[in-house]
Amino acid sequence: MIQGTGSDVGKSLIVAGLARALANRGLAVRPFKPQNMSNNAAVTDDGG
Repeated sequence: MIQGTGSDVGKSLIVAGLARALANRGLAVRPFKPQNMSNNAAVTDDGG
């Protein structure tokens, strides 16, 4: 897991480089990027 201190700090760039390096060594790499859906989200009175 790669973590950073905020948005736009280069986490995806680091993962892309690591994935390429590992793939070049013959490993099967399947990176993924979970989406944070809680930013700017709120529960409304009607539950939606």
